[in-house]
Amino acid sequence: MSKYDDAMKLLNDKVGGKDGLISLSTVALEPGADGKPRPAARIVDAYYEEGAFYIVTYATTAKMRQIAQNPEVAVCVIVENFTADGIGENLGWVCDEKNAEMMAKLRTIFAAWL
Repeated sequence: MSKYDDAMKLLNDKVGGKDGLISLSTVALEPGADGKPRPAARIVDAYYEEGAFYIVTYATTAKMRQIAQNPEVAVCVIVENFTADGIGENLGWVCDEKNAEMMAKLRTIFAAWL
């Protein structure tokens, strides 16, 4: 196995198949006082599967508006000391037919608050 494969297996073993808190960072819509882009971080409940973290949120939240403008994101799994960056993607309305399989999983995973 390669180091990448080892890392992906470890990540799946630690956080796969269940929900957990992660830090999700995006790029804020408004620049900082110096005119440069600034980060925007928040804690979200996420589900990890096959290389992707899934969250459920309203389309009009700041994080979704920020991802629409700049999909570059970073995540940190707080307890597991894992950080990564990647591309955020809006998968659309939760009731869209194309999201039915994932939403069935998420309804079970997030049952306590969804």
